[in-house]
Parts: sequence; structure tokens; C-alpha cells
Amino acid sequence: MTDITSKNTKGYLGTACIKVEVEFQFTHILTPSLIGEVEQIRETQQLLEIITSAAMVKNEDHIIFGNKAYERSSKHDAPLPQGKVVKSGLEKNCRAVDSAGEALAMLQIG
Repeated sequence: MTDITSKNTKGYLGTACIKVEVEFQFTHILTPSLIGEVEQIRETQQLLEIITSAAMVKNEDHIIFGNKAYERSSKHDAPLPQGKVVKSGLEKNCRAVDSAGEALAMLQIG
């Protein structure tokens, strides 16, 4: 068990939640497949999204909204009139694409 120190997590779980217990148990090696029903392909995409976003979420260096991530730091901000600001960030998508009749995973970062 570990204390919840993240302000974001506390805000999401509420003030009544003070600890979270997680148990990981090895069951088998997962080999994601892009061949099959739409639901199976979507599950693989979701797995790839989680794997490629985990570091940003864990480090809390970024604000994540939808498939976009913005730096929390204001070091690279570009101020605009009326108190607005342009933040430095990125957009990321995991997609299944058809290549010669075979589904391939694609990670798009922009």
C-alpha cells in the first residue's frame, strides 16, 4: 500500500480515499493481436495507448486531455492577449492500419 500524494489523483478519488492497494499477478504473456473482431482490435489499441502514455501520467509532467498532452511547466509557453497562452505539447494516436490485407499497429505522434 502507498499513500496518495498526487493532487490529481486525490481530486479524482475524493478526500475520503487515503490509500490505494494494487496487486499484480503474472498470468500469461500477452501478445496483442490486430487480427480479429473490431472489439479485439480496439482492445489492442487501448493497450498500446496505455503503454505509450504511462510515463507521462506517472511523472505528472504533462496535462493530458483526450489524446493530447501539454507540458505543466510554463518554460515554453507563448503568451497571447487576454491572459491566454499557447502550451507546448504533443498529440498521440494508436491506430490499426491495413497494409496489403494485414492489420498493422501504428503509433502517430505529432
